[in-house]
Amino acid sequence: MSTTIRNTTISELKLEEAGDIQQVLDIEKEAFDKGAIHQWVLAPFVISQKVLLCRIENEIAGMGIFLKSFNKSEVFFFSFALKKKFQGKGLGRFFFGKTVEYIFENYSDIKSIKLTVDPLIPKNIKLFKSFGFSEIQYFKNFYGNGIDRIYMELKREYFKI
Repeated sequence: MSTTIRNTTISELKLEEAGDIQQVLDIEKEAFDKGAIHQWVLAPFVISQKVLLCRIENEIAGMGIFLKSFNKSEVFFFSFALKKKFQGKGLGRFFFGKTVEYIFENYSDIKSIKLTVDPLIPKNIKLFKSFGFSEIQYFKNFYGNGIDRIYMELKREYFKI
């Protein structure tokens, strides 16, 4: 394990951390361009949901947004992104595993995590399956014409890191 991975932390974003909120918005924009969320969406998420920060030393390297479902035993992994300068080093896999582990360890009522993934990015599908996610549905035109998604679920008992 590299020094970079050893010096990481996972923490919850707080609304009063304006600088951190701006960094999350910047990471979203870098990763998702037109599909990125903006401050009018992020602030309510920070108050009512979970926005987790992945830090290397004191720098935010990535973030994950979990939305609690009306079904109290599951969350939807809404967004996960890593700054480009940290990509390609195995940190995405590490951070993703740590954020899922954080949810399961800190919220015993959560029995499953769901997410959607672009079917045109097989490395992401493979990554999620390596943690125990399974495909449960295919959504045609999920985000508009020609933008399909695979709906996946990870049950707590199948989580592997």
